[in-house]
Amino acid sequence: MPPLYAQSTREAAGKKLILGIRPESFADLALLAEEMRNGSTMHAPVEVVEHLGSELLVYMMAKGKPVVARVDPNSSAHTGMDIKLHIDADSIHLFDAETGLAIL
Repeated sequence: MPPLYAQSTREAAGKKLILGIRPESFADLALLAEEMRNGSTMHAPVEVVEHLGSELLVYMMAKGKPVVARVDPNSSAHTGMDIKLHIDADSIHLFDAETGLAIL
């Protein structure tokens, strides 16, 4: 968790939380320069790739939850592959599952 969010996440300890990541907060790890990789990653099997010209929308399931990533059109993402994605940790959102209120 980025230091900026440390206090908020400490206060949420013990609560059931929902993680929110916008599609534009993902990047194909294979296309990301080494110095841009900060260790926040995930991988999932690709179910559908939507080619939109200037970007790809990659649809996946991660631990039973739907995930959509908007990645560079140069990505080699294709149906059936296990894609590795970088997550911009400064752009994540956390919500209290009971109230729906934003924690981050």
